[in-house]
Amino acid sequence: MRIFIFLIVGLLLFTIYSCNDIEPTGNELPIYSISIHSPSLDSLPFNESFLIHIDFDEENELTIHHINVQITTESGDVLYNEPSVAHIHEDSGHYEYHDDFVPNVPPGTQLKLSAKVWGHKEGIAEVMESKMFIAQ
Repeated sequence: MRIFIFLIVGLLLFTIYSCNDIEPTGNELPIYSISIHSPSLDSLPFNESFLIHIDFDEENELTIHHINVQITTESGDVLYNEPSVAHIHEDSGHYEYHDDFVPNVPPGTQLKLSAKVWGHKEGIAEVMESKMFIAQ
């Protein structure tokens, strides 16, 4: 019984401290990068599904804490905003984001896909990449 209690307490402590609030400083800050693989074309058929494929990487295989992917119109309307919980805590230093999306907009609408990654706290080592395309 004591071993069971010890294991439960150990698991609880591990869970609490696995994503602590201590952010590396100086040369230990994460160096994030983003590669938008899809959509790869400058124009896509409107009202048809297309694949969103984005790689988030950390140069030294440090934790990727948060990501966000948005698709907006040229007037700033947000059509897509995922994942619903930005905190992904990927310890491997590499995270692939995949989803399908149907841009329900009129033909000729210019869209902007924005991908963002950041550390444990907002703004820490933040990197953002964007790609413009037109729904044809």
